[in-house]
Amino acid sequence: MTNQFDDPRWDTFGLLKESFLAVEAAMLLDLDMSEQSIPAELRDLLIRLARSPQHSLRPGALSKDLCVSPSSMTRMIDHAESLALIQRTPDPEDRRAYLVTLTKNGLHEMTSWASTSLESSVTHTSAHLTKSETKTLESLLRKIRNNAQGYIEDRRSEQAHDTT
Repeated sequence: MTNQFDDPRWDTFGLLKESFLAVEAAMLLDLDMSEQSIPAELRDLLIRLARSPQHSLRPGALSKDLCVSPSSMTRMIDHAESLALIQRTPDPEDRRAYLVTLTKNGLHEMTSWASTSLESSVTHTSAHLTKSETKTLESLLRKIRNNAQGYIEDRRSEQAHDTT
């Protein structure tokens, strides 16, 4: 009887997951997050907003980008808003919707550790790659991310239709 875990395709997934976990752990050590004023559970949200045009996105886009459920995203937004890190602002393109926008305070908090965070991410990722390898890695990661996000979106849509 063959062991299903002898399948070499496990190596690709395992290496991807282990690489992410190792880089994240190394960055946490570099940044000494215990001294940071931004709660750990909000950092990805704030980084995503800081990287967005006008530091704003709709909650649905944030939910998709961060791969969290809409209800989890609402809780994260509520928490960040209670700390004055973000605010809900009207969406100028759709008056029924709102944008989640980084506040001046949120941007200040992000800026205070952004350079250290960026240097740490480079140290543990692209510093070990050539420019060509970095571009290839970015392209492959976008392809994997986009495929997985599309799958999540399709499944959530199916589940929404099944409950109606």
